[in-house]
Amino acid sequence: MRRAPEPIAALLLLLALSGCMTSRPQPATRPVPRPAPARDATSPPRSAPTQVRPAPAPPRTDWVARRVVPAAIVTPQGRFHVVKAGETGIAIARAYGLSWRDLIAYNGLKEPFVLRVGQRLRLSPLVTPKPTTAPPQTLEERARAFDISIDDVMTGGQPAAGKPGSAAEPPPAPLPPVTGTA
Repeated sequence: MRRAPEPIAALLLLLALSGCMTSRPQPATRPVPRPAPARDATSPPRSAPTQVRPAPAPPRTDWVARRVVPAAIVTPQGRFHVVKAGETGIAIARAYGLSWRDLIAYNGLKEPFVLRVGQRLRLSPLVTPKPTTAPPQTLEERARAFDISIDDVMTGGQPAAGKPGSAAEPPPAPLPPVTGTA
């Protein structure tokens, strides 16, 4: 004879099955659709917006790193380097034995430190001449400074000496004496 299942075992079986039912994932809730804005009868119907993606940028082929050849331009204002295509600031600084930080300071460069072809970069600090405050010299003071006499200053002095070993030229004729007051 078969025995009927016990009520406790049946109850446990029922609870286990109901527990499996509640752990099932719930369906995702959908957002509530918004009503479309009202349009007047004169406006054309709108099409769905399309997303335009920009094309990927092609690799740069117009720039190639180039070795810097030191060719400074020397002017009374200082030494300069003219930037050529493909030269970088760090490579220019290294070519002249400078630090990149000094090159930035001498030229007042700001981030992102973009250099242009043809740009002149200063290679040494700007030196401003100190103003002289001495009064102008008189002829006598000039003569004493160069260890020559006032007569030499007034008459033009001695002619320049020729090259050593060359044939001596005859001395020039003496100048007429100075008459009157100077």
